[in-house]
Amino acid sequence: MVQFFADLAPESDLLPQDALGKARVRFFLDAVSNKIQPGLVRWALGTGTYDAFFEALDAIQNQLPPVEKGPYIFGEKFTLADIAIVPFLGRSVLVQLKHGFGKFDKEEAKGGWELFQGPKYERLRQYIDDITARPSWQSTFDEVRGKIQVKLAYSLRHFFSLGLPHQV
Repeated sequence: MVQFFADLAPESDLLPQDALGKARVRFFLDAVSNKIQPGLVRWALGTGTYDAFFEALDAIQNQLPPVEKGPYIFGEKFTLADIAIVPFLGRSVLVQLKHGFGKFDKEEAKGGWELFQGPKYERLRQYIDDITARPSWQSTFDEVRGKIQVKLAYSLRHFFSLGLPHQV
């Protein structure tokens, strides 16, 4: 969907103008949809593995340039690649991993948060800091509200999975 909006408003510079830049962004979008997002979401839902979660974080971090080349996935410009991954990082790292919200082992999450705070993920933490400093992030994401939304989503999912008899 975000690709559609970028095509409607090419002046937004969310998609590079050159063919190679466009291909790199679209390749990353494909990776987000097919590898990264499932790894982040399935662990939180209790249907994936801790290892797959961290493989997804590794895949994001491996796309990031050195800090001196820019704060975003493709350097100085904020692109569709950043837009595609930011919601998952916000929910998966800043809410679920940090606060242990999800259908996963809470001790595993605590160890995961400690691992995430270590030197291995220094660049990814810097990326998250850069993203969360953006006015668009600050005006749309609230960590407390995010925790409430995640808790509500899990509660509703549990409620609807109870298989209550239908009224006739």
